[in-house]
Formats: sequence, C-alpha cells, structure tokens
Amino acid sequence: MLDTDERGEPITREPGTAEELRRFRFSRLGPKGPRTGEDLRAALAAAITDAAAAHPDTDIPAGFTYLGQFVDHDLTMDRTETQLGSEVTLDELVQGRSPALDLDSVYGRGPRDPRDGRFYDEDRVRLRMGATIATSFPDERVAVDLAGFDLPRVGGTGGTLADRRLPLIPDPRNDENLAVAQTHLAFIRFHNRVVEHLALAGVSERRLFEAARELVVKHYQWMLRTDFLPRVVDPAVVADVFTRGRRFFESPHRGRRPTMPIEFAVAAYRMGHSMIRAGYEWNRVFTTGGPGPVASLLLLFTFTGVSGNFAGGGVAELDDPNSGTVDRLPTNWIADFRRLYDFTESGRPDLAPPPGAGTWPSGSTRCWSTRSRSSRRARSPGAAPRSRRSRGTWRSATSRGRRWWSWPAGSRWRGCSARPR
Repeated sequence: MLDTDERGEPITREPGTAEELRRFRFSRLGPKGPRTGEDLRAALAAAITDAAAAHPDTDIPAGFTYLGQFVDHDLTMDRTETQLGSEVTLDELVQGRSPALDLDSVYGRGPRDPRDGRFYDEDRVRLRMGATIATSFPDERVAVDLAGFDLPRVGGTGGTLADRRLPLIPDPRNDENLAVAQTHLAFIRFHNRVVEHLALAGVSERRLFEAARELVVKHYQWMLRTDFLPRVVDPAVVADVFTRGRRFFESPHRGRRPTMPIEFAVAAYRMGHSMIRAGYEWNRVFTTGGPGPVASLLLLFTFTGVSGNFAGGGVAELDDPNSGTVDRLPTNWIADFRRLYDFTESGRPDLAPPPGAGTWPSGSTRCWSTRSRSSRRARSPGAAPRSRRSRGTWRSATSRGRRWWSWPAGSRWRGCSARPR
C-alpha cells in the first residue's frame, strides 16, 4: 500500500493486519445472474408504492428504519467523495472505505487528518455541532436558536445558499433526510457527552479522543447486536451466528477475511425501504392532533441541507438547490425520539411519549416515489453518488396532493393538505 516515509516522500509497504482487514472488498454469495427485466422491476416498484394496497404497520418502532440507514452508510462509507469524472488516487481508493461497524461515517479519519479536522472542535476531541434557527410556528417556544440540535453546517456568507447548507460531517448522505440527520446528530452528542464523562474520570487529554471513540463504538456495536439485529433478523439466527460463526458465506480466494457480499449491499439490506412509512409522529408540533400535520416522508427530505431547502415550496423551488432563505434546521423540526423509539422497553418510563402524544408505530408503510426510483435503479457498488435531488421525485411526490409546511422566521407561511385516503 502507499504511504510516506519520515521525510514525507511516497513509499510502498505491506499493509498491517488491521489495515488489511479493514480494506473494503465486495464479493458474491453466488454466481452472477441475468439482469432483471425492466418490466418486472417496474411492476415491483409499482407494487411497493401502491397507495391503495393495505400495508399495516410493523411493531418495530419507526426510528429503527433510519438507524438501519445510518448503519448502511457506516458500512459503505466512502471517504473519497468521488464524483463522476474526478480523479482519485490509489491511496484514497484503498483507504477510503471500511466495511466495519466503526462509525467512520461520524469520525472520518480523525481530528488530526488535514481534511477531516474540520468536523471537530478546536480542542480536536469533541465533534462539532450546529444550531437550529428560530421560527414562529406554532408558538414562542420555538422562537429561539438552539445550539447542538442541528448538524454542523458550512454556514458563513460565501458561496451559494446550497453550499452554506451542506453538513460538516464525513458522510453527507447522513443529511439526505431529517430522520437519519437527527440520528447522526445523536451520535455526535453521545460522543461529546462521553468525552465529558471521561475527562471528569481523569482520562488524560492525550488519550481522551481515542478513549471516547472506543467507548462510543463499543456501545454502538452492542446496541446493534442486542437490539437492532434481533428486530430485523430472526433472533435465533442472530444468536447462532454470534455463537457458531458464519457458515453460509465466506469470501472466495481470501480465506476468512471479511468482505461485503454484493447481494447484501445492493439487495438484501434494501429491506429497509419496505419499512418506510408515509408519515411520522415527529414531535409536539408535527403529530396527530398537533398544530402541524404528521411529518410526511417528503417533509423529512425537505428539511435537510442536502436534499431540501429547510422551507419547502413548489416544485420549481425544490428543483432549485438555492431556493429559500434558510440555511439551518428550523427549531420546530427537532426530533422527539420518544415518539420514534419505545424506551420503556429498557425500563425507562421517564422517556415514554408525553400523555396523549402520537407514538412510534404511526403512519403507513406505503413508500413514496423516492423508493420507486430506487427500486428501479440498478446501481453498481462503485457507482458515483446520486444527484442532489431528482426532479422526477419531487414532481411525483407533490402530485399526490402534498404541499409544504414552512415556518422560518420572517418567511411566508405555507399550508399543507393531504388528499383524503
């Protein structure tokens, strides 16, 4: 692998054990089959987006859908930020991906990396956080900027509005919808809280970042092992794999080195798309019986810096990445995770949803057109990232009778209506 010597000169060397194991490799479970025909893929897409079909909600709390998306981005984190036609060095390609549950989508290459240091506070220990922007709907409780409740963003006065909205996180895919963005922010906040805990416990400043990262990653892995996986996989299968090891898949020609099966990455793990709901009990504002509507999937894409404009509007506005005037999340869109997860399962009755509030099993599992497009798109693992937004996606979604909610301070209020179902 490529490296530099003491003088900064490029050299080649054999990778260490940890580096070799963490290299990103795809492999196959079986032989490559024929490509599925367009007619069949179109029929499948139509079936999973059929508004008239009955799709009762699962008993899995709604937040786990987007925890699963966060995990996917962690496993397939691409630090090369490759765009179609751009040049990538061999070093960037080899070191850019890690098929491991190590939160590299949160930490990047660490605080001392020349590029990734921008994700960290000046102390090079804590991760940066952003602030929401005050708004007026529905009351004075949201008429305040709240530090630590939005992803860190480029901000400033330079560049375009779209540039200023971009998140300062290693994997910008974690700002493509508000649910995964707030999940990413939760991990940032957890890391910073662990840093405070370890500092008070006497961990030296020199060791503080690595000690905090190690503890956060272990908690993350334990949560997936004991809570997430048994919900989406037969618990007996989970227990068998962790007890007896994997028996049905080994990477050919690579011994027991771990790889990413392509059938998992671009097929099996897409089961998360079937877990998406049309609406979510989001917080005290956007909930059943609240002053705003239940948060639709479309709204969760709107109130982001990568896919939306934090304000909404018509098709023309959403097709323009520089539309709107807001470059941060409005305060009334902060997630209330008590409505997305059932924390009472863990013996925390104090984290039950407020009395009379909408709770986590809300909404239809019917998918919007974003998943129809994804179902029909045959993307290779090495494909360039998707475009910032798809004109067809917005147009199809708004044609279903959805309009926009937007209450940034000083802007025009827009209503929301939904076609009766």
